[in-house]
Amino acid sequence: LVFQPLSHEYLQGWSASDRPPHLQYLFLGGHLVPERTEAVMLSQVLADEANAGYDSGWVGAPIVDTVNGEPIRDLADLVAKVRAIRSKPPADSGGFLTFDGLMATS
Repeated sequence: LVFQPLSHEYLQGWSASDRPPHLQYLFLGGHLVPERTEAVMLSQVLADEANAGYDSGWVGAPIVDTVNGEPIRDLADLVAKVRAIRSKPPADSGGFLTFDGLMATS
């Protein structure tokens, strides 16, 4: 999985008519709030055995809202939470990481 922050540079890589509307709206409407200092998106799913059953490539760039139910503040927070969960997986997780994403403009 490839995660990256939503940025002006990322959006400029698209033509104005091809930009994902939920990202454009979120960026222009103000994506920074006290609970989220950086919008983090899932930009790609890489082909790998761990991702079996999921298409590789473009996934629509959902904004990552939570990992295993924990809200994500920014990319560094996502990395820290993934590392913490992997080092001591919750008993009810089955050893899996669960990412919840938003395609809406919230």
